[in-house]
Amino acid sequence: SFVDPVAQHERARNNATYNYRSAEFTEVQLYEDKKLNEKIMSSMLPVHRGSFFGPVYQFLVMIAALLMPLFFVTGWMLYLKRRKQKKLTLAARQGATALPLDPNTKPWLITYASQTGVSEQLAWRTATALQEARQPVSVKAVQQLSLADLQQAEQVLFVASTYGTGEAPDLASSFEKKILSAKADLSHLNYAVLALGSQEYPDTYCSFGHRIDQWLQQNGAKQLFKTIEVDNANNEHIQQWTNALAHVTQFELQDMGIDKTFDQWTLSKRELLNPDSLGAPAFNIELVPQHEAVWQAGDIAEIQPGNSPERIRAFMEKYRIAASTQVPSLKQSIEQALWDRDLTQVDPFDSVDELLQQLPALATREYSIASIPSQQVLRLVVRQQSDAQGQLGLGSGWLTQHTALNSPIALRIRKNESFHLIADNRPIICIGNGTGIAGLMSLLSARNRQDYTQNWLIFGERQRAHDFFFEETIQAWLQMGTLKRLDLAFSRDQQEKVYVHHKLREQAEELKLWVAQGAVIYVCGSINGMASDVDQALIEILGESTVDQLRLDGRYRRDVY
Repeated sequence: SFVDPVAQHERARNNATYNYRSAEFTEVQLYEDKKLNEKIMSSMLPVHRGSFFGPVYQFLVMIAALLMPLFFVTGWMLYLKRRKQKKLTLAARQGATALPLDPNTKPWLITYASQTGVSEQLAWRTATALQEARQPVSVKAVQQLSLADLQQAEQVLFVASTYGTGEAPDLASSFEKKILSAKADLSHLNYAVLALGSQEYPDTYCSFGHRIDQWLQQNGAKQLFKTIEVDNANNEHIQQWTNALAHVTQFELQDMGIDKTFDQWTLSKRELLNPDSLGAPAFNIELVPQHEAVWQAGDIAEIQPGNSPERIRAFMEKYRIAASTQVPSLKQSIEQALWDRDLTQVDPFDSVDELLQQLPALATREYSIASIPSQQVLRLVVRQQSDAQGQLGLGSGWLTQHTALNSPIALRIRKNESFHLIADNRPIICIGNGTGIAGLMSLLSARNRQDYTQNWLIFGERQRAHDFFFEETIQAWLQMGTLKRLDLAFSRDQQEKVYVHHKLREQAEELKLWVAQGAVIYVCGSINGMASDVDQALIEILGESTVDQLRLDGRYRRDVY
């Protein structure tokens, strides 16, 4: 993708496809050759900015906008509100206060344990809410917390995520090892815990938050209120935290919920990646935005799944709801209203409005992004999941079967800073299995664009003949020099099963050499089996203290599920 030396506007892009084997361009699409309507449709942002028609028209558009008083006033009000919020948050981060503090109040210590940033976000929102109530607040990540901090504090709020299947977030592992195993007199301390997790893992739901709560109680600390659990950043659960904190402090606190705004994307491609595989079908899913979309390698796509037409029809038959029944409050049919509702638990109801009031929205599903924006498509790798009755899972079924091609998909991009690519040319080691190749492909694509070649990929699946996802691209990277090393572990291609952690142990000396050269390790894929085995192999090869230090230094990053 490239622009002319003197382009019509900033989005006037040309596209060319180059076959490196035959050393020729197989397809060239020049922006200049497009028809006017095609140019406009592919350049909606410059059209609205005015740059599509040149700088003179862009200047006139700016003048017209400034002359619209309502937009100017509302925009100014939004700016002032955002500036105030930014000022409060910045003040909290710097330990300062944007509002005069109550001199008679005790300071609050808020500490968070976060993997993907949600707990950190809620911790700062809590800090801002307390600051607006004129309370002194300090905020710390748990990896920076010491026993002395807890012994000196009188009021502590913990915001703690549970990662994977009951683990502490990666950066909080040192806190669990050092602090939660220690004894201390905390009888002076009042505390509360906001525990984040996912009910998809019922056996370990919010378990790290509960482990913090148990340790505090065992050491004499007193609960301000019972631990509040939050399922997948559910705003109703977060509101319980706001209400409980407001009740014990007697302050009127602002809402701390996380608003999820989904954009409309179009499902443009669905391709089976592993025909005849021993494993469940895995698909390459490609989506194109209906807006200007930006993300980074390592980020996550959060999808709002829906119910299949068959599932909605069966539900309506069960509860004797006539087809095309209109929902008065929503001015749409019952079929449209039920598409994203949880249909599993229903109490008696007298009207469709009463029915919909009790049906929560379906939980969202998250997938590692396998592409970067310059590829002009958002790519996912989705494996079909089925329950005991053979019914496809909500997320995988929605993307791989129930949604027709060229249909809209509700998607939001969520930053995943703990898995972002480093900004320099230090070596990276990418380790993953199965659909975990997605997160690694985005990292390697970005490194390829940057001409950074110190890249090592270790990937595992079942059979090379059926499960070598994106083989052509990976082999091309190897021949081009984007990949310096490639180690593959196809477990079913020989009598004795071979996995990625075996490859790590085989290359132990090479691993030590790369780490000594400053390499950053990225792990993406299943937490059960692969990620835990890789973690154990790294500890055996490098030593536990070295692995812990790599975590703290941001040189051991994981996106596992």
